[in-house]
Amino acid sequence: MSKVRLIILIVAVGLVLVGGAIFGIIVAKNGFSDANNKMIEVPHELNEDFDKINIDVDTSNVEIVISEEKKVVCKETEDLKHTVEVSNGTLTIKQEDNRKWYNRISWFGVLKSSVTIYMPAKTFEQLSFKGATGDLSINGAYNFTNVYIKISTGNVNLSTNMGEAVVSVSTGKINITDFNANKLGLSASTGDISLKNVVINDTLVINTDTGDHTLENVSATNEIIEIADTGKLRLSNVTTKDIYLETTTGKKVLTSVVVSGKMVIKASTGDVKFDKCDAAEIKIDTSTGDVTGSFLTDKIFYVHTSTGTPDVPKSTTGGLCEVNTSTGDIKLSIESGE
Repeated sequence: MSKVRLIILIVAVGLVLVGGAIFGIIVAKNGFSDANNKMIEVPHELNEDFDKINIDVDTSNVEIVISEEKKVVCKETEDLKHTVEVSNGTLTIKQEDNRKWYNRISWFGVLKSSVTIYMPAKTFEQLSFKGATGDLSINGAYNFTNVYIKISTGNVNLSTNMGEAVVSVSTGKINITDFNANKLGLSASTGDISLKNVVINDTLVINTDTGDHTLENVSATNEIIEIADTGKLRLSNVTTKDIYLETTTGKKVLTSVVVSGKMVIKASTGDVKFDKCDAAEIKIDTSTGDVTGSFLTDKIFYVHTSTGTPDVPKSTTGGLCEVNTSTGDIKLSIESGE
């Protein structure tokens, strides 16, 4: 090793050691981590009526649960306090982040704060939620007329009733169970979306960049639209008037999906599988992937595959079923016969 390289190496190591020493002195003087910042439970009684809820937190898990009581319980540290206020019919909850910069680094064991809202079931005009890092859970027979939820990193769990709702997550899962709404829009950049026992009185829209969609026992009076860049779509016991499914990469598995109007499926790469499904009109376009499965009623098939094998019933009655694929087989049948 040359003298120049040796000198550079010695200087670099020296700087690292000096930096570490300075960092240690700062931490020792100001407190090592949030572990030394004790978590305490702070209750807030809600003595005024409200029909709007506005929540803005940085690092708290938030839960809304049914209770005869009306109160908010915050678990917080001295550096991560919450403010709770009811004014002009609006419950406002905010979080103040006064942590030192080194306590924001996960290496130092950041404690997780939380907010639990206890209140009786009733109709609320508005729910607005904004969170940076943390989960949101709502359970109970509430009815929120207008809902807007946005989380950067965290999961959303909903089991309640809503009018028009928009839920957006950058990184995290969205789980919706035993849920009713008029219109529902769900989006995630990275994360799975799951719906079970859900009734939508108008339109359901789901959009993800990377993540699977799972729908089980879901009905939408008007339309279901699902778009995924990379991810599987699994639908079971789903009913609607019209449905539109689009993926770039990922399988689509449909079981007992019954559509009174039009079913449209588009895919670049991924198989499309049906089991006891139906629609008045069906149009399927894929680039690479097989299209297989069964329908409940007769169809007039128009199919084309560039390098695959088509195998469909010959029928002159029923709804139109058009299938186009560049690379993939097409094998479809009717449950009542061939």
